[in-house]
Amino acid sequence: MTFAEPLWFTALLLVPVLYLCMLRGDAVVRRRLERLVAPRLRNRLVEDVSATRRWLKRILLLLSLAAVVIALARPQWGYTERPVTRQGRDILIAVDCSRSMLSADISPDRLTRAKLAAEDIIRSSPTDRIGLIAFAGEAQLEAPLTTDQTTLRSTLARFDTNTVERGGTDFESAIRACMQAFGKTEHGYRALVLITDGEELEGDGLLAAREAAKLGIRIFTVGVGTPEGANIILPSGLPLRDRNGRVVLSRLDEEGLRAIAEATGGFYTRLGSNGVRHLVNDGLARITQHRGDERAFRVPVEHFQIPLALGLALLFASTLISNRRPARSPAMVPLGRRKLPVAAPALALLMATLLVVMASTPLELYQHGDYQRAFEAFQDELQRRPDDPLLNYNAGDAGYRVGKYEQAFESYAKAMNSSDPTLRQHAYYNAGNTLFKQGDAQDDLEGKLTRYYDAQYQYEQALELDPSDAAARKNLEILKRRIKETEEQKKRQEQARKNGAQRPGRKGQSGRQRGRPNANGGDSLEPSSPSSPDDLDTDQGAGTDDPADAQGDKPEPDTTPAEKNGDVRERGQGDDQTPPAPSLGEDKPGRMSADEARGLLDSLRGDEDRVDLNHHKRDRAVTKDW
Repeated sequence: MTFAEPLWFTALLLVPVLYLCMLRGDAVVRRRLERLVAPRLRNRLVEDVSATRRWLKRILLLLSLAAVVIALARPQWGYTERPVTRQGRDILIAVDCSRSMLSADISPDRLTRAKLAAEDIIRSSPTDRIGLIAFAGEAQLEAPLTTDQTTLRSTLARFDTNTVERGGTDFESAIRACMQAFGKTEHGYRALVLITDGEELEGDGLLAAREAAKLGIRIFTVGVGTPEGANIILPSGLPLRDRNGRVVLSRLDEEGLRAIAEATGGFYTRLGSNGVRHLVNDGLARITQHRGDERAFRVPVEHFQIPLALGLALLFASTLISNRRPARSPAMVPLGRRKLPVAAPALALLMATLLVVMASTPLELYQHGDYQRAFEAFQDELQRRPDDPLLNYNAGDAGYRVGKYEQAFESYAKAMNSSDPTLRQHAYYNAGNTLFKQGDAQDDLEGKLTRYYDAQYQYEQALELDPSDAAARKNLEILKRRIKETEEQKKRQEQARKNGAQRPGRKGQSGRQRGRPNANGGDSLEPSSPSSPDDLDTDQGAGTDDPADAQGDKPEPDTTPAEKNGDVRERGQGDDQTPPAPSLGEDKPGRMSADEARGLLDSLRGDEDRVDLNHHKRDRAVTKDW
């Protein structure tokens, strides 16, 4: 036996407390009788009252209360198995990790945007098996086909230009790695999504694509970058140069990517505000789903009805017992109607309340402000209907309210598959708010920017579906300013890191720092942190059991003075900000000042555990590795 709500057992402490109160009440009554009534009359006044009956009645009431508490704890034993058959597709996502993906012709760079696009594909395909391939001069299967989206996102986050040791860009190796992962049997539910800038330096991707088409694999290519191109900026901040010393310019090759996709029945799309949506809705969604293995979900059986029925029976029995002894003769039968004790109606009201609470739907719990119980109830419902867009939307709202942003975003992502454009637009908007909150909670600037860029994409999708959404437009504007602030802060940290690494080697230079002067005449390398947002309005339409209601009443969010629902208020210059640390005076030549050391350590925060996990020896010379 298990209990779904074991915390309710703490309410059993009420039983001994009430018992002590009864004893104290009897003592008080006895003392008052002794003061007011003479001993010779006292026995005649209480001769009809039975102490045994009174205590039996009280014991039944206490047992009834204990049974109610046990019912609230929701005892469960046994399981019912509900078969669920998975229907979906097999999708491999190949991400180009060559150094040309460091070009910044799209913000912040091609590789970051490619990873964000891959994450969007993962979240929009909850029932599909997805795998990950990293490729450059060769290809590696980083994650086999799985439905575990947490593992996929964790693996994707580690992708960088060091993931694949051998430089270059080889589409053929990526396509052949895909064919090997799928196997050679012919199916029509498999697809490869190739996310790259299109500069193939070796291999024959078109030939491999034709072979994949014979196996029923459709290839969709996603171009990252611009045809005009941009320089490849290395982690050192310097542009990449070729052997002749010329700066390398990397351009998006759309024609080659289009040819590879069309050879397999797929299509090419450029990564932008509408690229991933076009890929998912017009490409992946039209691939035939296959019927997967049937799985049985075990759902515990509720048995709260048993203690609840017992409590009601005990309460009813207590009302049938009188405190007085049976009458000895008709003359001694008390006249008038016998009344129920006060405790009986109180417990009856408690029972009725219990029945109402136990029968409350998740939506009713949400509308009454009980977000934690609503979230748990929605999660129970999702075990039975995991792919219901409306149910996922409601679960996302409840998760947002209790601060479970990761689960909330996953629910919103599933709600984006709805055929109702209004519900889909609301899901994109709320997903943007959720990612905004997650970005604010990140300490690492890289992780913060990743969440912000993803939130920007969600707001753009919401505005594309409803250009008149003023709340989404305003949040997007504030988010863009927040991104700019964070990017500037990241640049200052990188500059502080460079200055801290170079300054110890300089001789005869004054210890004064170069940077922003502080109020004490010194300088500080402390970056100013971006302003934090006020509460976002998570709801575009209340949680509801009827799709038509998604456009109606909205649950009002918690608001603060000077704040509008659905808006994010920027903090101005007059708000409280952390002042720069005062300078500790002139530094000795050849030594770092305390402020320099502090700035250097702050800039290195988040880099302590970055370890390259993939090491591969090069088996042949590389002439071009971008």
